[in-house]
Amino acid sequence: MPFDRLSPFVFAGAGTNISNDFNSIHPKVFFGGGIEYLAFNNLGVSLFVDNNFVFSDDLDGSIRGTRDDMYLRAGVGLNFYLSNNDPKKQEERARKKELRRIKRENIEKSFYKEKPNERESKPTKNDSN
Repeated sequence: MPFDRLSPFVFAGAGTNISNDFNSIHPKVFFGGGIEYLAFNNLGVSLFVDNNFVFSDDLDGSIRGTRDDMYLRAGVGLNFYLSNNDPKKQEERARKKELRRIKRENIEKSFYKEKPNERESKPTKNDSN
């Protein structure tokens, strides 16, 4: 999926809702998900939905019921990628990284492997012949 044009995503976090006159500040937690379509290598269009749980019942100006306020939000966004996001170059980087990993493993295996007949070939001090 890292090189597909369509990618799903999830997110979560915490924040605050602040009124326009800064008289009321309400902390919240949120989570959501969406999809992103790469229209070009450096431009993505995303659709998302998130659910916000506010730790106050006064968000809408009225206190009713036993539960705190919550709201659902949906949106559309544009993502501009400033780095080099060429899928062919990313694939080449991933291939080189994998080759380096394999090479490192082979070096470690050969380094830690005991060499055969190493003990038999060394002369001992007790031999007088």
